[in-house]
Amino acid sequence: MIRIVSWVLSMAAFLVVLRISDEIHVFVDLPSALTSWVFPALLLLAVHSPGRVWRALGDLRAPAEAGIAAARFREDAEVFASFGILSLAAGMIGSLAGLITLLSNLANPRESGIYLSISMLTVLYALIVVIFVALPGWRLHSEAAKLAATFEDPVEEG
Repeated sequence: MIRIVSWVLSMAAFLVVLRISDEIHVFVDLPSALTSWVFPALLLLAVHSPGRVWRALGDLRAPAEAGIAAARFREDAEVFASFGILSLAAGMIGSLAGLITLLSNLANPRESGIYLSISMLTVLYALIVVIFVALPGWRLHSEAAKLAATFEDPVEEG
């Protein structure tokens, strides 16, 4: 419960910092968000089966004592780790695409700032996905796997 509260508070602090700047519209770009969120999610379905992804999401609610095998929790953690890696890769691809667009339009210096900000937003969105989705999901499943392993392998008294 403490981790959920910490997660919510950190997300709220991030949003407050954005709101204080009075330029929140600068942080909103739909193509960058699609590049950093939707593209990795679709790739995740290609890397792991859709059933495995849905199972990993569903197992977030399951306590480690629920009788789920530790190996399954480890597989679920792998899904979240893959999502984080794919998000970062997509963010970098989007950033490079934005920089290429910037360099191809150097004749118009007024639009250079727009292209540069869009190229950086893909990386920002990817980092948000990693910090607030992939890393917590990976950690929850990894800890559940450790706890489930203790239930599977009782300590023998000798």
